[in-house]
Amino acid sequence: MPKIFVMIPTYNEALNILALIEEILVLGVENMHVLVVDDNSPDGTAKIVQSLLKNNKNIHLLLRIENKGRGLAGIEGFKYALANGADIVIEMDADFSHQPKHIPALLGALKMADVVLGSRFIGAGVDKREYKRRFLTVLCNLYANLILKLKLTDPNSGYRCYKRKVLELIIGDLKAIGADIVQDVIYNCNQHGFKISEIPVEFKNRRLGETTKTFKDFVNGAITCLRLRFGRQD
Repeated sequence: MPKIFVMIPTYNEALNILALIEEILVLGVENMHVLVVDDNSPDGTAKIVQSLLKNNKNIHLLLRIENKGRGLAGIEGFKYALANGADIVIEMDADFSHQPKHIPALLGALKMADVVLGSRFIGAGVDKREYKRRFLTVLCNLYANLILKLKLTDPNSGYRCYKRKVLELIIGDLKAIGADIVQDVIYNCNQHGFKISEIPVEFKNRRLGETTKTFKDFVNGAITCLRLRFGRQD
């Protein structure tokens, strides 16, 4: 039975993290672990996770004090999962925009692919956010496909599932510090010739709390695409 890690980077997600972990575990997927990678959230996210892992060996916490950032957290989370024997790694956000109910479908699709994305724009996929956010996402996806030479309906989706061999090969190439990690990872997956598949998911606004994503993150993502395609990222 493959060892599965659900990796969740967090910053100030105390209002969501307990319910999210519970919804993941109640799925009953065998040999599934939950890894929270927290950037020392001042709202006490890490303390909530610490209280849970005392009674459940399948819950893990990676508390990061220095060198904060969404990208660095993701890279460290991948490394932790690999070091602890993960055969499959699922990456998702903590705010319920990525819903745990799609995890079985992601795992099922991985049988015929190396990487699976949860897409808002394929088949029965749906984006339930306000129009402006949906429109901006469509533009960003078109841009990423054009610059990075991808053929995906939702290349900027952060809801993903990877086989171990993928992360083992690309981990040394990842350099993104912030939210541009999504472009960094998918570009390197494609460059190495891994088979990338997509499944439809329902994407919602965050359940509780405030988003940490800013317009600057979109700009950095666009710049990272250019650096990946035409130059050096470091």
